[in-house]
Amino acid sequence: MDGEVGAGTGLEGGSPRDGGVAWHRARTRAMVGLDMAVDEDAYQAFGFRAFVELEHTTSVGASLHYSFWLSKSLGLFAGFTGVIAPETLAGVEAGGTFVIPLGKKVGIFVEPSLAALPFGSDLPHGSVVVWALLSAGMRFSL
Repeated sequence: MDGEVGAGTGLEGGSPRDGGVAWHRARTRAMVGLDMAVDEDAYQAFGFRAFVELEHTTSVGASLHYSFWLSKSLGLFAGFTGVIAPETLAGVEAGGTFVIPLGKKVGIFVEPSLAALPFGSDLPHGSVVVWALLSAGMRFSL
């Protein structure tokens, strides 16, 4: 079992009906997470992340994903993500995790991801919200 504590930001975009794409900086978020793997299949894990978006208005969200580790320091993941309060957004995400080891049980993680959120009460009319995010922080074995 591994835990993560970090922060991230990136780009957020949508496609209004006029066909253009409007991009702006995504809200900064603080996150905590937990990955659980079975000893026999340590290269596969199921993860949970909780995040709080901190700018403009505060919102709370979560992600559930499946990870496949290509090595001890490089993994890929895919799953579901969304904001659950005060408004809702839901969709799918995919990304990668790179871990820079600082010892046997601690490392720095860097995690780029891409999410498409086509469902929710906070969805602009006729649009899909897209997040292109980069997160980083501390990863540790429990």
